This record gives sequence, C-alpha cells and structure tokens, in this order.
Amino acid sequence: MSLFESMAANAIFIDFSRDPVFGSDQVYLCVPSQFPTVTFALYATIPLCRAADQIRKEAGHPPMLPTEEDEAGDNCVWYDFSIGINGFSSTHLDSVIAFGVCETLEPDEGEEYHIDLTEEEQAAIYRLLDQQCQKYLKKGCADLLNEARERMEAEEQDFKKNEE
Repeated sequence: MSLFESMAANAIFIDFSRDPVFGSDQVYLCVPSQFPTVTFALYATIPLCRAADQIRKEAGHPPMLPTEEDEAGDNCVWYDFSIGINGFSSTHLDSVIAFGVCETLEPDEGEEYHIDLTEEEQAAIYRLLDQQCQKYLKKGCADLLNEARERMEAEEQDFKKNEE
C-alpha cells in the first residue's frame, strides 16, 4: 500500500446515510457521447477539511479548522464533499473531489471548489470506494455504474416514446 493509499484509507469515507445519486453526463469529442455516473457524498474528515482549507486560504478566505499559525478557524463554516464514478474515464473516477462551502458569512458561501487528483490517486480512491460499496451496499462500483447505465437507457427510451 502506498503512502497516499494509506492516507486515503483514513480520510475518504462514503456517507451511506445519503443515497448515491445516479445520473449521466456527456462529453463532446467528435460527436456527443453520453455515459453513466454515480455521485457519492463523502464525510468531512479532518484530512479532507485541511485540504479544503488550504484551497480556500489560497483564495483569500479563512480556514474552517484552527491552524498552527494561530488562526482560530471559522467554526460556522462547513464543507460538503462529493466524488463521482463514471463510465467514461479510464480510471472510472472523477478527476477531482468536489466540495461546497456551506453556512458561512464569507463571500464564497455556496461556491464549489475542487481537490485535484492524479490518475494514480484516482485509481487508489476508486479501489477504496469499491471496497466500501462492497461492504455496505453488497455491490461494487462496476455494479453501480451498470445500474446507472440501465437507468440512463430507460430514461432515453421514455424520452423517445414521449417524442412519438
């Protein structure tokens, strides 16, 4: 297990109290290509919040968590983290962990930021998410993407029927 995988195993947890969001997206290369997606809410763990704080500090906003630099932190703000799996990319994982800024008087309330992930990090996080889904949902990420694909195709068929 790499250092990143070890850190991710202690930082990235799907919030199974919130249902995964099945959906689809598309990319336009030469022609539009639609693909299934599943988005998971993540728990706001301290390592994720520290990464989010760093991104917000670089944008000129105070951190949520107290820091060693004597910054008290903004105890009114919280982050809403999410990540998606998809049927398009080679890693089947979004290239970012998204987070929104919630419940603050700061000007960036409601903004969405991203924690960029390398392809190696994407692959490691996908494996971690797959393990969590196997344990708690009794099906893996590939199964969830298949379910999203079936829903996407059913919606497309319904749309075509309604056009006729």
